[in-house]
Amino acid sequence: MEYLFQELVDDLFRTFGTPATLLDAQDRVLAFSDQPPELADPLRRRVLLVSDTETEIGRAVLHHVNDAARRASGIVRIPAAPHLELYERLVIPLRIRTSATAFVYLIDPDRRVTPEALEPFSTAFDAVAKQVELHRLARHQVRAAVAGLASSDEDERRLAVSTLDERSNVRWHAPLCSVVITGDAPVRNVPDGYWTRLLGDDGEWTELAGRIVAFLGNATPARLAELAADIASAPLAAGRPVLAAGVGEGVDRLPELSRSYRQAVRALRFAQSTVTDSPVASWSTLGAWRTVLALEPDDARESVDPRVRRMTTSEPAATLGMLRSYLEREADVEEIAAAHHLHRTTLYTRFRRLQERYGLRWEHGEDRFAAALGIRVAQLYDPVGKQELAPANHPAEL
Repeated sequence: MEYLFQELVDDLFRTFGTPATLLDAQDRVLAFSDQPPELADPLRRRVLLVSDTETEIGRAVLHHVNDAARRASGIVRIPAAPHLELYERLVIPLRIRTSATAFVYLIDPDRRVTPEALEPFSTAFDAVAKQVELHRLARHQVRAAVAGLASSDEDERRLAVSTLDERSNVRWHAPLCSVVITGDAPVRNVPDGYWTRLLGDDGEWTELAGRIVAFLGNATPARLAELAADIASAPLAAGRPVLAAGVGEGVDRLPELSRSYRQAVRALRFAQSTVTDSPVASWSTLGAWRTVLALEPDDARESVDPRVRRMTTSEPAATLGMLRSYLEREADVEEIAAAHHLHRTTLYTRFRRLQERYGLRWEHGEDRFAAALGIRVAQLYDPVGKQELAPANHPAEL
């Protein structure tokens, strides 16, 4: 007897008149029956069925209901919890051998459902348990394929593309792009459902090297702008990480996404630096910063002129920011002086002293370029004076 998830919960509802919900072992909702307001407890319906499990009350609901189910060796009845607006319910673990792959929840305050009454569904329960496990294995293969798509090895990428073509449910409409997300705390502690909701249905993601790596289809500018806004204002629960993200350029085909991935990793470095106050950086907006970001941090530091390295390790970050603006003429000298509440004569005096102190000449094109480049490297990778540096006026939004 082959059962689909929705068919099972609908049959249970028709048979017993009790709202039914099917969850996998990671508390993801797979299917749910009708939830008539007069039968479904209001909070469980509001929290679970819209996947709002990241609030304090949402976690309390999961703790009350799901933790008891995980400890049970068979069908278990969960008592009501009036303080959580939860009715009494029956939980049926769906097992393959000794492992539960999914759980059926039946709201049953009137105790109409008994283990004996559920016996006719035993074949269906076995079929669904196997289906859930197959879905889990397929999801594992897709996540491995996402990691493979980021590989520098051509054979791994070819195998990853083949796996995604076979296993992923995503329809990969161009433009495609990569998004790499990290946080100020481990992202592995964030539930899978959060990333799935954040990234949407047009892509796949995995955790790789402590980061969330996502490949998205239909990555239009409007969609990426919306994603950037969601990342910047993500309403994470207490204790969850504050996020930063890099976004690679769009490509036309899956095999080309490894290039977008490398760009996203580099753009993430920019988003995490002192140069910007935006938590999201897009490779396509970074201009000349891309040349510096193409170097690994240690290589970038070693490439800096020794005189400039002494200057960037000795001078306050605010001074370095003013000097770079002057050398690159991002703004008129009058504007730079006004922004820092200085007279232009004072500004010129400071810049002249820097030349004398470090043996540099701003009228020489080579020294001017080396100093500007070295300051950029320091602003990207060295935290010295971070609290003093006003963000440079470089748009990093998507």
